[in-house]
Amino acid sequence: MHTHNMRTLKYITVAYFVAAFLFTLYAMANFPMEKLVNLIFDDAYYYLGVAQNIAEGNGSTFGNLVETNGYQPLWLVILASIIYAFSLPKEWAFIAVPLLVILIKIVALLRLDTDKNADAVGVFFATVLIILLCPNIFSHGLETSLLLLVLPLLSRLKDYPEYFAPRICMAYAAIFIVLFLVRLDALAIAGVFGLFILAGRRKYAFTNLVLTGAVTAFGVLVYFAVNYKLFGTIVPVSGQAKAIGNKVGENLPLMLQYLIASRLAIGAFILSMIIRMGLKKESRGPMPFSRELKLTALSSIVIASYYALFSGWPLWGWYYWPIALVTYFAVAQLISLAVQLYRQSAGDWKPKLLAAGAWGFVAYLALLGVRTEMAHETNVFYSMLKKEERPNFTVMNLKLVNEFFAKAPDGVVAMGDRAGGLGFWLPERFKFFHTEGLVANKEFIAARKAGTGVEFLKQMKVKYFVVEREHLWEGKLADGREGHGIVEPVQGLSAHSGLMLICLPTDAILYTQSYDKQIRHVYDFEQVTPCPDAFQEKVAALSGSYGELRKFSLPYEYAENNKGDWTLMKFIKSNPF
Repeated sequence: MHTHNMRTLKYITVAYFVAAFLFTLYAMANFPMEKLVNLIFDDAYYYLGVAQNIAEGNGSTFGNLVETNGYQPLWLVILASIIYAFSLPKEWAFIAVPLLVILIKIVALLRLDTDKNADAVGVFFATVLIILLCPNIFSHGLETSLLLLVLPLLSRLKDYPEYFAPRICMAYAAIFIVLFLVRLDALAIAGVFGLFILAGRRKYAFTNLVLTGAVTAFGVLVYFAVNYKLFGTIVPVSGQAKAIGNKVGENLPLMLQYLIASRLAIGAFILSMIIRMGLKKESRGPMPFSRELKLTALSSIVIASYYALFSGWPLWGWYYWPIALVTYFAVAQLISLAVQLYRQSAGDWKPKLLAAGAWGFVAYLALLGVRTEMAHETNVFYSMLKKEERPNFTVMNLKLVNEFFAKAPDGVVAMGDRAGGLGFWLPERFKFFHTEGLVANKEFIAARKAGTGVEFLKQMKVKYFVVEREHLWEGKLADGREGHGIVEPVQGLSAHSGLMLICLPTDAILYTQSYDKQIRHVYDFEQVTPCPDAFQEKVAALSGSYGELRKFSLPYEYAENNKGDWTLMKFIKSNPF
């Protein structure tokens, strides 16, 4: 591919995201907030709420009730710094997130080399494709957006030279610390890199690795120490909340989900091996990006194993970031080899046919990526210009604030699943508590483990309890009134303990919303009452079986994921990310 063609493609792609940036600013001034709120995912609102409170001097809190460390640190620091530096009010703090996400994409694209070197061609197309294919990772307004900026750092992790090299050791440690601060689970990359070095048995490898490991460990320990000093726990409460009640090993189906998400990477790798066989023997050097591919693939296995063993919850799109990195390097490898093969083909049609097959796969990825990008809620053009409005919980959170809480007396609001937007958009006269515990504190985690979560909520003086479900338990309460039984949290697949069963009479309902199959109630939590044995038995029965409690509460999600019969064409047209 000629250099000027590469440069043209680069600036077309950059121009698209510049247009998205400008249109986001235009949308902020000309579209109602109900259309804008989907530009970031609900979990990004937790970051926004904490960042704004830090910027305003209120501490690391979401809802101004308890201090929390339920976030990945670097993204939180960046958001808080931007809000503080520009003194952004709530609405502009919100819009700063999608703008920042787009800027990250633009920077990631502008730094790409448009040289006709085969590896440069591979990196260029792999970067564009991974941005288009993975909006759940790079567009949701979450910390994984930063991975686009640190991707080049992974290619710098080469073997140590055969002498003691303190500067290289420090550089590698800095890379590992940055990765760790972006995503704590990215520390797995440092561990796998260490294994590679030890396996190589090169001279001075162990000495260099010890220095790199010591500096990396120091950075990690500083993070732990700061957390313990400020929050009384060394790791985020969000991860601890998801582990409560988990039976180690019961969540192993997550491993299969990671494998299914890897199918594009596996396809690219198989094609790469075929393409390599077509190269002339004298030009078959080491596979391009092979070290990066091994590093990210083994790190993905480590990370997937960790969640499968120690987390009881399902995984959302951005948790597949390791697979996105594997796919990135697999695609870069495939394209690099295809370029090499085509340049060697001369008048031979067989190598050209192999190269055409590789580019056909790349074209398939491009079509899949464009289709995903153009119909994703975080795409500002799609969200603003689509005619059909399908309500979702992000929009309903804002409506609940405007229709109910704007007129309600002050008090503490509590909600579990799908609560990020509600907690962020609440008027400042309210306080908010998250009953899943993702942005709670260590005391709530301890209370849930001890089975005293409901008593903890009472101590927090919760007045308004918001619940969104498809199914609630209905029946007679212990005092004879008609009521509902609500389990919090409900997202656990392996959750045998630490659940809160909250029972409230139907006459405690203050407000109701509904959309699709979802029902949302606002209860007067001060009317909470003891639960009947029948409700307790139902919770025990469902929580004793893997995934059954979540399936009972949110059956529509399962219907959405499994609707229609499986066909090969549906599988091909689906995006694993």
